[in-house]
Amino acid sequence: MKKLIFFSLFTLFTFPALAQIRYEKGYFIDSTGHRTECLIKNVDWKNNPKEIEYKLSEQAESSTATVANITEFGIDNTSKYIAENVSIDRSGNSRTKLINDRNLNFVEEKLFLKVLIEGTASLYHYEDKELERFFYRTKSSPLQQLVYKRYLVEDNRIAVNAGFKQQLWTDLRHPEVDLHQLETLGYNKQHLSRYFLSYNNSKGQTSVSYDTKSKADLFNLKIVPGTEYTFLSMSNPYSTFRNGEYENINYRIGLEAEVIMPFNNGKWALFIEPTFQHFSGKNQLKQREASIAYKSIEVPLAVRHYFFLNQQSRIFLNAGYIWDFPIASTIDYRIGNDLEISSGSNFMGGAGISYRKLSLEFRYQTGRNIVNDYNSWNANINKYSLLLAYKIL
Repeated sequence: MKKLIFFSLFTLFTFPALAQIRYEKGYFIDSTGHRTECLIKNVDWKNNPKEIEYKLSEQAESSTATVANITEFGIDNTSKYIAENVSIDRSGNSRTKLINDRNLNFVEEKLFLKVLIEGTASLYHYEDKELERFFYRTKSSPLQQLVYKRYLVEDNRIAVNAGFKQQLWTDLRHPEVDLHQLETLGYNKQHLSRYFLSYNNSKGQTSVSYDTKSKADLFNLKIVPGTEYTFLSMSNPYSTFRNGEYENINYRIGLEAEVIMPFNNGKWALFIEPTFQHFSGKNQLKQREASIAYKSIEVPLAVRHYFFLNQQSRIFLNAGYIWDFPIASTIDYRIGNDLEISSGSNFMGGAGISYRKLSLEFRYQTGRNIVNDYNSWNANINKYSLLLAYKIL
């Protein structure tokens, strides 16, 4: 047991140290217009960066460039950012930050804007935590924000100033889009990118799209068999003769559905893994024999963080919460009343390594009382699991 605990702690704290920082081919343009080819640390920023780390070669020391001293940077075949002085409205979007004013409050800032569509009409994106803003520019109109603001009206209801639709109708009227269709347009990357691409195409102009993240690998389905070492401790201060400990190695089988978050180069994921597990054991107590037949469906919901070693290999850490639903499970005492096992929940943590479609994981579950329905009884169960997952989709 001590070896298993030591291994889990060793795995959790040493795996991140093995991960490699990824610098990818790119460039930046300084304030004089000079272009420098370099290697840029690709964080796949969810929030628009204020600075970047770069190297002039693999062996060189890393340096930092900020929005104040470069005008543009890009990572080959991945992304492009421009540094611009813009008027931006930073009105809050969550209900607790909404105010009774539909008008935008613009402030002047120099920001890195992510280029989504580049062409006759260009679309840019800015994100900072809960704040999301879009900007556009055409050959005849300067860079400006597409207007969108949520605000409060009477009876504390939420209204929306969707002025961006009027902007598009005035500056980027699409011959194939009428007012009714424009009304259904959402203030998001998918809808706006599609509109700008379609508009440029209607003008006979070619667009460059930088919002080309593949969605094919954002969902994974895996079959997850494994073995579990289970330790159960029964205790009741008023029936000490029924106290005892049980342990066994059992098998389990699960189906994991994993969703990769579309930022930070796919380093973060959420997954749910319905799992059938069983545990059985016998114990000769002081005055009687007891046996356990415990079957259940466990449903872990967890977050996963990947550390990339290369294009095919990754190490990862998991943390999550488990709901357990027993199936006709009991603790059977040959003499006396039996105990029915009840549903419960607990936490889990794990670490593992994946290679192509296969992954190997060590997982630990914190204690869970499986007889919650009985006063004075405590049946604390702990698990250590070794899991082998295979990606089927």
